Amino acid sequence: MAYARRWVGGGSGLFLGARWDRARIEAFQTQRLRALVRHAYERVPHYRHSFERAGLRTDDVRTLADSTRIPLTSRAHLQSLPTADVVAAGFDPRKLVVHVTSGSSGQPLTVRRTWFEERLLQAYRLRVLFQLGLRLTDRRVAIVFLANEKRAHPRRTGLLHYDEIDCVLRPASALARLRELRPSFLRG
Repeated sequence: MAYARRWVGGGSGLFLGARWDRARIEAFQTQRLRALVRHAYERVPHYRHSFERAGLRTDDVRTLADSTRIPLTSRAHLQSLPTADVVAAGFDPRKLVVHVTSGSSGQPLTVRRTWFEERLLQAYRLRVLFQLGLRLTDRRVAIVFLANEKRAHPRRTGLLHYDEIDCVLRPASALARLRELRPSFLRG
């Protein structure tokens, strides 16, 4: 038996804390894979073209084993594509939350999320931190790439306090800022 968490999307018959056998977990994973492939083909131009070049139809992905038939896309290739080719139809790229990596691997990567996806990711991260012992009054600091990004103002309410330090600062400056902030949790 394996432990399965409740699927937030609902409608799948899952309940928080339910125990599923391997077959049921694989059936759920297969259902989600098929939905993802269908979404990618129908709504994201890059994936539609990629699938068509590979001769892959969405109905060709019926099991988890069929995932090996999905054409691979490199990070470098995704970075070279115009925004319109990688953003799903129906989403205005100007309204998405944009994050740009520092480019330490050679070229910065732009990641775009909806407001809801951004908040959901934050909630997942907080959940993990609470499981690791985070308290509401702890101070969190992230060392991240800040250039060219619109950042939310640091939270200074006394609860879930959060600050960011630019990763391109000189090490002595970053260390001085860390000493000033005295975080309970640090990520980078």
